[in-house]
Amino acid sequence: MTEANNRSYVGIDAIVQTCSKVYPDQLNPTQAASVVKYWLGGSECLDYISIYHNQGNDTSPAHWHYVTFGFTDLHGDGRV
Repeated sequence: MTEANNRSYVGIDAIVQTCSKVYPDQLNPTQAASVVKYWLGGSECLDYISIYHNQGNDTSPAHWHYVTFGFTDLHGDGRV
C-alpha cells in the first residue's frame, strides 16, 4: 500500500496532482469547503472546491477554473 492509500486520500491526491501539473505556479489555490461533509450527515454534496486562475491563450480567454471534489470516492473507501 502506498502512503496515499494509508492516509485514505487517494481520490483527493489524484485530483491535486493533476491540478498541480496544469497550474504548477498555483500550489495553494483558493478553496471552499463544506462545514459538514455529506458523508457525515451534511447537506452539501461537494467536500471541497479549488479555484484556479487560468491566464487563457489564443483559443480561450482568461477565466477561473473551479475544480470540485465530490460525487466520487475521494478517500478510496467507498463512503460516497
